[in-house]
Amino acid sequence: MNNDTEKYLNYIKRVAKIISEKGIAARVIKIEKASSDEFGLRVTEDPNSIYKATVKLETKEELSQKNISEEEYAENILQQILNRESPVRAAEEELKKKTYDEIKKYIFPRFMDRETYKSYLMQIPNRDYLDYTVAYCYICDGKILTITNDITDKLGISESQIYEDSISNIEPRGPISITKLMAIEALNAIGSEIHGYDRNQNNPLYVISNKDMSGGINAILLSDFLKKISEDLDGDYYAMTCSADFAIVIAAKEKWLETEEMMEFAEKVANVISGIDNVLPNKLYRYSSQTGTLERIL
Repeated sequence: MNNDTEKYLNYIKRVAKIISEKGIAARVIKIEKASSDEFGLRVTEDPNSIYKATVKLETKEELSQKNISEEEYAENILQQILNRESPVRAAEEELKKKTYDEIKKYIFPRFMDRETYKSYLMQIPNRDYLDYTVAYCYICDGKILTITNDITDKLGISESQIYEDSISNIEPRGPISITKLMAIEALNAIGSEIHGYDRNQNNPLYVISNKDMSGGINAILLSDFLKKISEDLDGDYYAMTCSADFAIVIAAKEKWLETEEMMEFAEKVANVISGIDNVLPNKLYRYSSQTGTLERIL
């Protein structure tokens, strides 16, 4: 990476940080093109909602000609967003009109990357779990809205109460063979890029999720479910937390791929199934059937 490119990337990352600190979650993404790489900002007032937009950023050449500060550039983008009608703000106002008893059966835990969204997390009730943050989403009639501090204050509920109620709403699912979710041809195409992948042997990877496979990595919050997975897989197992929608598990006794190769395979699968907005930084844990706990490996 040359100095100009590095300087440009640092610039747009600072722009994203400034926007995030203003309450609009923003992260830099690469827009792949045939001739060159361009960058954009993935922005939303609610990272867990379906309402997201990609703001195309000007190239380093265009920005160098404008000579505009990060603060001014960020403010220009913010004004573009805030001047539009906001379905997120409208949904939040509607939710505040309901009682907690009316909505609590529709609230579910949602895993988020604490580093990416650390500014946003200051606005919502949450707690840490493993290497992630658990937030809470209202999911009903195709709408997904993160519960904010304003909503909990209006409804008069605590984080601990909303956590316990949301946990009880999870309907876990799995373990499901990964071959039930992706065609063998697609798995082999991914595996062909991974050293050590044997397309002729049965793939020993499984998926655990919730009933709808939406935000389904929250199933790992259920200790009894983790124990059941251990019984189904006949002992200890590894769990790769590559997606907000599911975790990929493999029995510890399997001798399929090296740890790094399993991680790489899982990340590629998550990109195909979940897409850009639901991929999590991949971590590897080992579940101990003796202690009933997940321990971080990588």
